Amino acid sequence: MIGIAISVPLFSNQEDYVGYVPEHWPSFGDSTPIAGFVLSAVLYVTFTRIAGRASKPAPTQG
Repeated sequence: MIGIAISVPLFSNQEDYVGYVPEHWPSFGDSTPIAGFVLSAVLYVTFTRIAGRASKPAPTQG
């Protein structure tokens, strides 16, 4: 959801709406799918690592 919410306003290049990046750099074209995929992948890896650290039990001292 976050990938779509960020990539559409920034990278969309459609007939009715042109995002920030294609408006200023037309050579990028409509790169919404690529930007959304990359952003979602980065967020997935980040949140998975954070959740993995939080679920590990504390080491016991023996």
